[in-house]
Amino acid sequence: MSGGAARVNERTLIRARLDLQDSVRRTDQVLAEGARKAAEVHRRVAARISELEQLTQRLRAELDACRVSGGRSGCSEPRRRLAQAEANLNRVRVALTQVDAARTTFAAETRRLEIELHSVGQIGVALLRTLTGDLRDYQAMAHFSLPGASGTGSTGAVPGQAATVPDALEYPPGLPAGFALVPLSRIDISRSTVTGPADFGKGYSPADLSWAFDAFDQVVLPGLRDGVPRDALVDRDTRSGLSGTRSYAMTRSQFLNDGDSIRLNAEPGGQFSIANGQHRIWVALRDGRHSVPARIVP
Repeated sequence: MSGGAARVNERTLIRARLDLQDSVRRTDQVLAEGARKAAEVHRRVAARISELEQLTQRLRAELDACRVSGGRSGCSEPRRRLAQAEANLNRVRVALTQVDAARTTFAAETRRLEIELHSVGQIGVALLRTLTGDLRDYQAMAHFSLPGASGTGSTGAVPGQAATVPDALEYPPGLPAGFALVPLSRIDISRSTVTGPADFGKGYSPADLSWAFDAFDQVVLPGLRDGVPRDALVDRDTRSGLSGTRSYAMTRSQFLNDGDSIRLNAEPGGQFSIANGQHRIWVALRDGRHSVPARIVP
C-alpha cells in the first residue's frame, strides 16, 4: 500500500468515526425533540380540559339559575349546552389518557433505543479507532526499507537501515509557525501526572478529547491546508449543532492557540518533555495514535 493510499484510507476511517458519532448525536436530538413535542401535546390537551371544566361549571351555574327562576322554556337550552360541554370534556379527557399512554410507551422505547444505539455506536467507534491505530502501525512499519529476498539488497537500501525516519516531525501545510506533528514515541511521559480517566477534572472527558483529535485530523488540519478561516468552522458548528468541547472551532483553538496548545520542551537527544497537554497526550497514547500537534519550545 502506498503512503498516499494509506493516508486516504486513514482519512476514510476517521471520517467514518466522525459520521458514526454524529449519527448517534443526531438520533439523540430527534428522540429528544419527539419527547418535547409529546410533552407539548400533553400540555395543550390539559389546557383544553381546564377550559372545558371552567365552561362546564359556568353552564351548570346558568342551568341552576334557570331552574330557580322557573323559566317557561323548561331551561332546555342551558341544559343542551351543558350536556354538549360535558360530552366534549369527556372526549378530551379520554384523549389525554391516550396521549399519556403513548408518552409512556414512547419514553420506554426511546430509552431502549438509546441504550442499543449508544452500545452499537461505542462498539463501532472502538472498532474504527482500532483499525485506525492498526493502519498507523502499518504506515510506521512501511517507513522502513527491507533488503531483497536474495540477500543482495535489491531494493537499493542498506540492510537494516531505514530509508526514512518514522519518528520525524511533520509540518503539514497551514500549521502555524512553531507547531509540528510530534511522534508520541519522542515524548517523555515519565513525569506526567495523568494516569487514567480519574485524572480528568477540567470539564472534558477522554471521549471528548478523542472526538477532538478526530476532528482535528479530519476537519481542522485539511482546513488549514486549504486556508479555511476559523469563522467558517463556527458556521459549520452552528449548522451541525456542535458546541463546546465537541466543536470544530473549539478544537482548532484548543490545539493551536499558544495558551491552550500542547507545548513540548525540546530535550537533548531529540526527545521532548511535556510543558502542557498531559491529558491530550494520555488520550492519544490510549487511542493508539502516532503523533500529536504541538508547539515546540526550544
